[in-house]
Amino acid sequence: MSIYKYITALAVAGAVALAGAVSPALADDKGFYAEGRAGASIPTDSSLDTATSNQDAELELGLATGLGIGYGYGNGFRGALEFDYHGNDVDNVGSTAASGDFATLSLMVSGYYDFFRNKKFQPYVGLGVGFAQVDADNVSPVSGSSIDDDDLAFAFHGSAGVSVALSERTKLT
Repeated sequence: MSIYKYITALAVAGAVALAGAVSPALADDKGFYAEGRAGASIPTDSSLDTATSNQDAELELGLATGLGIGYGYGNGFRGALEFDYHGNDVDNVGSTAASGDFATLSLMVSGYYDFFRNKKFQPYVGLGVGFAQVDADNVSPVSGSSIDDDDLAFAFHGSAGVSVALSERTKLT
């Protein structure tokens, strides 16, 4: 089992285990919380730069999972340290059918603001910064050579969504 598949399995298991953990859905919204998530990784094209060429790789919809710990301040603001995995297969390189995959591991420090606290439906917005390790594994056009490379880069995200309180201690976002 590759390290990325192991980490994905671990993140999904953690998300299930954390489903009943303390979360910002608590009545006073103050204190530590844990989060687990799983969803779709909706990628943009990725640039493949080599010594002899520069082409875009078109990526397919993939799996995204993550774990985080955070603190709610009781006034709508909360901060979190988040670890995420995104996996996507390669569809095309340039205009040629291709194979291979991209895997991204990220570690982010994020801040969120929750609107309409203590309601069943709670919109939120957030921003985060950190680093991402991107790994291209056996990326190749059907009849071409393959690319195996990785890179560590600055990363950021913006978030917006709605949380639904399932109980006093659990919410679905």
